[in-house]
Amino acid sequence: MLGNGLQSSLLSIRADLEGFSTTITGLIMSTFYIGFLLDSLLTPKLTQPVGHIRVLAALSALPTATILLHALFIDVSVWIALRLLSGFCIAELYIAAKN
Repeated sequence: MLGNGLQSSLLSIRADLEGFSTTITGLIMSTFYIGFLLDSLLTPKLTQPVGHIRVLAALSALPTATILLHALFIDVSVWIALRLLSGFCIAELYIAAKN
C-alpha cells in the first residue's frame, strides 16, 4: 500500500516534469481507479476457475513492471494503459490477500 501511494505521487510529479497538461495528468491518475473498478467486476471470473492463490501469484509482478515501464515509455496513451493495468492488479492483490 505504501508503494502504491508513492507511485501515485511519483507519477504525478513525473508527468508534470514531462510537460503533460494538468488535465492529461488528472486523466492518467484517475485511470488507476477505473482499473480498480473493473477488477471488482471481473474478480469472480478470474478467481473461480483457478483460485485466489494462483491469481495472486500471477498478478503480483505486474504492478512492479508497470512502474518500470513508465520510465521507458513517455507517452500519454501508454501511461493510461499502464495505470489501468496497475489499478486492476492492485485491487486484485488486495482482494486475494484478504482471502
